[in-house]
Amino acid sequence: MFNLQSLGWDTSHQDQLVSFSNPTLLPGRIGAVERGSFLVLGLEAPTTARMREPHLEPPTVGDWVLCRRLGEHLFIEHTLPRRSSFLRRAAGRETRPQLVAANVDRILVVTDAVDDFNPRRLERYLAAVRAGGAEPIIVVNKADLARDRSQLTRQLARVASDTPFVFTSTVEAEGLRALEELLHPRETVAFTGSSGVGKSSLINRLLGDERLETGEIRASDGRGKHTTTRRELLLSPSGTILIDTPGMRELGLWEADLDRAFPEIEQWSESCRFRDCTHTHEPGCAVLEAVNRGDLDEERVESRHRLEAELASTRLRSEKGTNTKSRWKSIAKAKRAMNKLTDKS
Repeated sequence: MFNLQSLGWDTSHQDQLVSFSNPTLLPGRIGAVERGSFLVLGLEAPTTARMREPHLEPPTVGDWVLCRRLGEHLFIEHTLPRRSSFLRRAAGRETRPQLVAANVDRILVVTDAVDDFNPRRLERYLAAVRAGGAEPIIVVNKADLARDRSQLTRQLARVASDTPFVFTSTVEAEGLRALEELLHPRETVAFTGSSGVGKSSLINRLLGDERLETGEIRASDGRGKHTTTRRELLLSPSGTILIDTPGMRELGLWEADLDRAFPEIEQWSESCRFRDCTHTHEPGCAVLEAVNRGDLDEERVESRHRLEAELASTRLRSEKGTNTKSRWKSIAKAKRAMNKLTDKS
């Protein structure tokens, strides 16, 4: 049974609730989102709610919300300020952010030891996770299929020297205890990564129950089938709050902390002649000099340049794609529909 405390409610949340001076507001946490409805946990029972004001930004899994009952319906009136968030650029032609999860302490970036392992992709995830205020942990799953684990370890040391990582295998029950030791009661932990790397299987192991559906493993490449279709908040027996997310074909950056994702480049840049050095052609660039001497990995520098260019392109497309008139027409239409629902109650 979920209660506010087991979901991570603390004195700062209570102070925010008191500041509204409205005893009819009911606090809860979003446990799942599906087609405009929101599963609110922490009440007397899990309850489906809708937005009271459809033009407001909807909450996501992990958000703390304040609700009000109107007749038989539960409506969300406020979303409390987020301590952290995990954002990506939404898939499709429209350039906009997609909020994956909120109020997360740690994010487990899950890859596998076979075909999914990609240092450049890991850099992307680490930059996105840290930009949102959460701390990453890298999980290399399916370690029993690793061809050369020592090589994987060396690659991890180059791209994530300050990030904890653990090798796991749900088949061999390897590394699960080490993973559990990195997680703590009342801490919120989200799982992210590509489709088929075994996120749901790992969560089932941590839950001690086959709660989430998992796909069978293909013999050709050892990858699982994509099964998770929605984000969902779950409570483990140890008290850790887990958030499962659907696998991502790609992680388009919306925001990124490149300084923390590439700390060695940031360290060398402090010795550059120019403070606004781009590390591409400037004289006296300590980063380029370090690359030429072999003190700095050229692939890492090139990777940072690519991510910087992607972020700049995303910002430009976002600014050009703003259509205020169309946005407000959609808001007005949604509000009229919600008013009809409220009147019926």
